[in-house]
Amino acid sequence: MIDIQNEIKYCAAWQIIRSLLLEGAITCEEFNAANEILARKFRPLAVRGL
Repeated sequence: MIDIQNEIKYCAAWQIIRSLLLEGAITCEEFNAANEILARKFRPLAVRGL
């Protein structure tokens, strides 16, 4: 259950930073840094093997 909750939280947070990037509120570098932080925090299945 925790894995599913973390996947949902990661997805929601990723969508937020993605929308900020598309709106020009953050740079690509800031997006990548935020994504790395999210990946470390939520450990989604997509990045566990990296």
